[in-house]
Formats: sequence, structure tokens, C-alpha cells
Amino acid sequence: MQHYELLFVLPGTLSEDEAAAQAADVVKVLEEQGATSVAHHDLGKTRLAYPMKHIRYGYYHICRFAAEPKVAPAVEAKLRISAKLLRAMLTKVEEGSKMEFEKLIALSDVTVREIGAPSRTKAAKPESAEAAAIMETKTVKKAAPEKKEKPAAAAPKETRAEDVKIDDIDKKLDQLLETDIADV
Repeated sequence: MQHYELLFVLPGTLSEDEAAAQAADVVKVLEEQGATSVAHHDLGKTRLAYPMKHIRYGYYHICRFAAEPKVAPAVEAKLRISAKLLRAMLTKVEEGSKMEFEKLIALSDVTVREIGAPSRTKAAKPESAEAAAIMETKTVKKAAPEKKEKPAAAAPKETRAEDVKIDDIDKKLDQLLETDIADV
């Protein structure tokens, strides 16, 4: 048995309930194809890097499962013809990388906020003590940007409209038009 990880994106135009139902359908497809020990986690709604099918947001989900090697192409084919998914990516993973999966799940619940800014949303409570420990060590805070003082530069010479004469502008324009384009 090989271990696989499936990352898939559902359209952000769905409600959360509809997205949960669609994700359950994907898990059902995995189980129908012979996948065992399916672990599913919702990573939340996020802005896509680029619009897909004119949709800018998507619900990210990740599934970890075990299956025979011949099952992977069948799962990919079944998901490829599904109109419900924006994207799906199936990768083969090693057995010992379960900790990485748990870290990913724990970090998906961490919110990024500026120092001193009040929290707008409550972070989801971790499901295990191990996830709580990871969240405590991996809390990310944005530092307020430092204001750098610029050295006093010489002030640019101001040109007034009175100083510029129309005749000077006409002469300069004629010179530019007479020169060859290659010389410019």
C-alpha cells in the first residue's frame, strides 16, 4: 500500500455548507476507488493566485489516504472529469511524513495579524495538545514597518511657467523632430 495526499480546490462561489458537501463527495469517490484510512481536513477559504474559471476565491481541502498504486490513476481520472472541482493534485508521500501533515493542519488555524492590532476573528482551537504546542511556537506576527529618515537631498530646481517661453519650446520640438529616430 502506498500513501497519497490529495489537495483540491472548490469554487469560492459555494456556501460553506455546499463546499462541505462537495468535499464529502470527493472523500466518497476516494473510498469507492479503494482508498483506506482517509483523513480529510478543510484548510479554509483563500484568495486564489489567479482566477480560475472567472472565480477568485476557493475552498482548499487536503486528504491523506492509503491505496494500491493502481488506484491513483483511477482517482485522478475520476476527479479530472468532475466539474465540481477547480483543481486537484494527487501526490505520493512517504509513511513517515504524518507529522508534516499534522503541522500543516495546525498552521492552517494560525492567524496572521499586526502587532498591537486587535484580533478580528478567533483562531480555531487546535484538536490535540501537540497541535496546540505547534501553534504556540509558530504564531506569526507582522512587525510594523519602520520609518526610515531620508537624508536631506538638494531640493530640485523649480521651474515656473513664467520662466519657460513658447519660443524655446518650439525650438526644442523642432530639433527633436529633425533628428533621426535612431539618434534618440
